[in-house]
Amino acid sequence: MIFFVQCALSVMSPQTISVDIQSKWESAHPFDQILYYINDRHQPALKQFFLAATDGNKLPEESVINKILKPFIPYSDLLQMKSYIKLGHYFQRSVTFKSMARTSELVLITGETPSFQHNFKFVHREHQQVNPYDIMFGNSRTIVYADLSNTEALSFVRSLLENKNEFVLRPISKTNEPNQKLTAFSATAIMVDAPKNASADDKVYNESNIDDFDLKLTQYIIDSKKQIPATLKDITNNWPKVIREIENIRPTSSANRSLNAIRDFLARQGTLASAINGRTFMFDKNDPHEILNIINQETIYNKILTEELGLSKNLSERITSTSIDLKNNFILDYRNDAVKWLNDVETDVSHATWSTSVQELIRPNPRIRKNLINFVVYADPTTTQGFTQIFSIAPLIRTNLPIRLGLVPNFNLKNRLHRKVAFAFHHIAKQSETSAFVFLIDAFQRAGVNRTSNTKNPMTEEIYAASYQKVISNMQDMLPWERLYELYSPISEEYQDIKVTSEYLKRSKVPFGYMTMNGKILDNSKKLPEHLADMFHTIFELCTVDGIMDLQGVDIVQLLSQKWPVVTELGHQVYEDAPQGTGIISHGYDVQKDFVDFVIKQDNFEGPQNPLGYTILFCDKSADTTVFTDVMSKDRYLSHAINPVLPGKLNMLFNYKPEELPVIVINGRVFRHVNLTDDKFLEDIMNWGSHFINHFKLQLQRVTGRFAAFAYSTTMAMDFVAAGIPRILLPDLAQESQLVYVDKDNTDALSWKILADPTRGNFQQCIDMINYISQKGLARIQLMVLPPHRINEIDLNVIRRFYRTALGPQKLTFKFFDTEYNYTIKPIPPSTYSIEKIYSDFDDEYVTVNGIDDGDLVVSYGINGFVSSGTSKFELPNFMDVAELEIVDTSDESSVIETFVDIHGSWNAITSPGQFYVRMRNNRSPHKVAGESIFDTAVSSKNDVNCPLKNGTEMMYEMNYSGSTEDINIFVVTGSKIHEKLTLTMLLSAKEFSDGKKINVWMNKNDLSPEMKSILPKFCEENGMSLNLFAKKWPASLMTPENPDFSVGARRIALLDMIFPIEIGRVFVVSPDTIFTESLNEMVEGLNETSVFYIPHFTKFMESSVPDIPTKIKFTDKTYAPQVIGANMNILRKQVIIFDAIEDRY
Repeated sequence: MIFFVQCALSVMSPQTISVDIQSKWESAHPFDQILYYINDRHQPALKQFFLAATDGNKLPEESVINKILKPFIPYSDLLQMKSYIKLGHYFQRSVTFKSMARTSELVLITGETPSFQHNFKFVHREHQQVNPYDIMFGNSRTIVYADLSNTEALSFVRSLLENKNEFVLRPISKTNEPNQKLTAFSATAIMVDAPKNASADDKVYNESNIDDFDLKLTQYIIDSKKQIPATLKDITNNWPKVIREIENIRPTSSANRSLNAIRDFLARQGTLASAINGRTFMFDKNDPHEILNIINQETIYNKILTEELGLSKNLSERITSTSIDLKNNFILDYRNDAVKWLNDVETDVSHATWSTSVQELIRPNPRIRKNLINFVVYADPTTTQGFTQIFSIAPLIRTNLPIRLGLVPNFNLKNRLHRKVAFAFHHIAKQSETSAFVFLIDAFQRAGVNRTSNTKNPMTEEIYAASYQKVISNMQDMLPWERLYELYSPISEEYQDIKVTSEYLKRSKVPFGYMTMNGKILDNSKKLPEHLADMFHTIFELCTVDGIMDLQGVDIVQLLSQKWPVVTELGHQVYEDAPQGTGIISHGYDVQKDFVDFVIKQDNFEGPQNPLGYTILFCDKSADTTVFTDVMSKDRYLSHAINPVLPGKLNMLFNYKPEELPVIVINGRVFRHVNLTDDKFLEDIMNWGSHFINHFKLQLQRVTGRFAAFAYSTTMAMDFVAAGIPRILLPDLAQESQLVYVDKDNTDALSWKILADPTRGNFQQCIDMINYISQKGLARIQLMVLPPHRINEIDLNVIRRFYRTALGPQKLTFKFFDTEYNYTIKPIPPSTYSIEKIYSDFDDEYVTVNGIDDGDLVVSYGINGFVSSGTSKFELPNFMDVAELEIVDTSDESSVIETFVDIHGSWNAITSPGQFYVRMRNNRSPHKVAGESIFDTAVSSKNDVNCPLKNGTEMMYEMNYSGSTEDINIFVVTGSKIHEKLTLTMLLSAKEFSDGKKINVWMNKNDLSPEMKSILPKFCEENGMSLNLFAKKWPASLMTPENPDFSVGARRIALLDMIFPIEIGRVFVVSPDTIFTESLNEMVEGLNETSVFYIPHFTKFMESSVPDIPTKIKFTDKTYAPQVIGANMNILRKQVIIFDAIEDRY
């Protein structure tokens, strides 16, 4: 969406334009969301539930949906599902599918015209791909978009299921209810051309005219009282104002020293860079969701390495910063007779005094009598390009380095002259390969270069003949040039040599013009001296590991094969195809922990006793795995498993369709459709897997439990490689400059190292987020600033932009506009959401601001909120299944972000991006849930965070029920002091009609006055009652001072619905003004196994900030109650509910 804004106010006045972003799409239908939940977590029950719930060809009413769900999902999951629906987990998925189907009510995609009698609409083929989060009925690729609130569409879907058809369902049911505001977004105000009636050019400010801008900006940062991230944020947000202050600053010597220190550091480092936990992050990916998602993934990565695998912080940083490049990550075997060598270091008499000691490699110019570096050129030496390649390497053999030069000549035998040159070359090479090279070199030198055109003169037969005659003049038994045709016979040795070369080139598939060094294909990413230095270092490193002190008799290819696999051909699927990862980085902490737990148990695998890698085969049970087992049994590094039983949530990670099988996962790399009888391919896979672990061998070889460490590290690394995400190790930034900011507080957080030019637009777009992350402690920021000496005129289009980022439902405000310019305000969409990749659906709107200080622009947009979810494993033996927890901000433990209920280990809550931990809501029992400083930006149910309970001080079991099932349980909610006085009277009446049974009283101490808290314990003790106080923070929507009776009623339902102990059977829910007049025991017995009142889960107050329970459910509603209690109306008393805490939860 684009806005045109013309500003006519003073540049120094705080004129503002606010952008308020709201959703334009309707909310997801509750029934659609139930289907999503069951599909994700209880897929086998999906079909049966759908048919049962839609019996009668209509969607079920809210009041009965829970009873329908009862046979299909456990009670604990029912509560979790309700939380997901409340918090909008499935909004993104719903809107995506609705956007695909547009306004249709029923869409079918089959790839062909359907035979059904429906007016179908078809969507574009780009939306036909089935994704992991689709609702799957079988394995079909047929996709059905259906508005299930439409009778015809619902009937069609039911008919497909009843006729046992397989298909993918994407529900698009309509609700006509708006959704929430956007919670994380950015916007840009772009300075465009000055208006036609603007002032003269000399009055239009030009920032590029500022001399010594780098020194002045440095001094401005030094003088600022804020930390560098906050200062840069202020500069970006108020550029027109700040730029004038910077121009008038006089730099001091301190600014000059700080700037020189930065320049010296960058001279060593080489370039500007940014890395989060070793993961490179380019500032053009400035979407706040993307940044938060990266920090979330890297935090989980670090947490698994340090807490689950027990690695030190230093070792973890080395693992996460390991650079892996699989491009050309192999050795092309050059040990073949087709290679002709110009020289031989090992036999050359001029090197007779050289040693073969490995210690020579320590010297800057090692003199080792060994063919240590072997360059091989694959070229046609009769062409200028081919000969140039030879000439570029040939001078190296005269540098007193152990370098050998080889050629695989690829002559054009169809050309008469080139064919003759080919036979001449091989004829000479039979006696001396060196002389064969001399023959080619001499011919090119004879041809010379045309000085006028600066090009090589044509190569003629006379030139080749003269060079040939010169070379053979000192050789015996050589044919003259004129009789070389005698060698063309297939029986000649030269013919056989040419044939061997041709077959080698054909088999190896090496393209024309390739050059290798010790089998490694050279590219232009490094200069030749760098390639040489790296190879010397690698050879020395391998010799050190193997304890090799002398290189005599050592095969260099065999030595290097410990680091790189050796191949005999290019274009191999295993080594050159783009690798595919498991996708583990997109899963949350719980899935990654399940993977670690799985590989820690080595009894899941077979193979060597101390493996360093793993291979898993997923195949049909009837598949023949004999060849696979035979191949894997030969490997000394890799353990293997066939169709293992996957614990926990690993089925979400290794989820392969039948048509993809067999699938092999080896060290995180996935191979689909594998031929299990192709032993050569299986051996290549094994060879690749054995070598991939070399990237981590030095770091992890002495780690306890190293198999799990290797397995997890390689699996994560493969995902990053497959996604093209490079990782680098940046040194800690220099701190001798005042242009360096290092966070000294968040030392335990993952590191974000930034070397940046603060005037670059992509950095300015991120500085809001950098400052936010620094303030919240989400990462340990190390920021180094390098200002440019002068702002380039070309860069002004970037600099004259103003960026804002919002986290939470708030407005973005732009201030201090330069009145000489017009501005365009443009929202920046979050790129991480699939819905935005499909349709933007922006409506253009133009707004002009003339002489006003505040103009609001409402932008229609859609996105989900930040939702944190997790699993708590209560390890204390007597702890109940239902508990009240709270999320606490790590930066301020007194700041409770959210109070919520944990049901059977699952919790969900809306939070802001940050680091937090979960603890029991009880000041006397500060049990913390493992995973302190968890960072989670979860926006869907797939991003759960596992949080097992840590040991702490003694628990206070305020709501742990251990009484008899014969006890009478009375729960009271009070809303005023009058209610408290009436409560005492009510309890006395209950005692009178209790028939001698023990009474348990349940009350929320947060509702009680101090006087009541002091009176109540003694009152209950004197009357033989058991008092159970608990602490519950009620949602704001249930606190309505203007209507206390409504508030009390709503809170009664909320507590019964969410946190009442499930171990208790029936309980009396009592209004304080109730007076019992008959036996409570008889009231319960009169139920005849039926509850008096049913509390539906999907009550309105759980989904809306304006609850309407009294109009939906009245405690004495004669029209509603008979649907639930039937003939038991005679025992219903005003404001009394008898609730079955076990049965009625469904």
